[in-house]
Amino acid sequence: RAPGRTMHARNRNNTHGGGPRGYSGSLASELMEKENDGLLSSLSTQVRGLKELSRDIEAEVLEQNRYLDGMETSIGGASELLHKTMDKLNVMLKAGGGKNMLYLAAFVVAFFFLMWCFRRR
Repeated sequence: RAPGRTMHARNRNNTHGGGPRGYSGSLASELMEKENDGLLSSLSTQVRGLKELSRDIEAEVLEQNRYLDGMETSIGGASELLHKTMDKLNVMLKAGGGKNMLYLAAFVVAFFFLMWCFRRR
């Protein structure tokens, strides 16, 4: 049962005469007041904890957004570099640099062969 619902039923019983568990009206009111104070204190503690948690979540979100912004800048720079490289390769191909292209292909094959050899060891 929810604490609020239980308290409501007890308060209703108290207003119609006898208090809970056979106590007199003033003693029952005092007991309910203490119980309400305890529940209020508990609720206040939980709200405070949730407030701290929401602040921690906010700080984490801001940090992650800064990280993502930095990644976007890095990826943008790499994309621009790749675009410039492709432009230079296209210029070289159009200029009839077949000999240069052969050297480039040989270098790439040799590079991957060496990497494969070192990886096997």
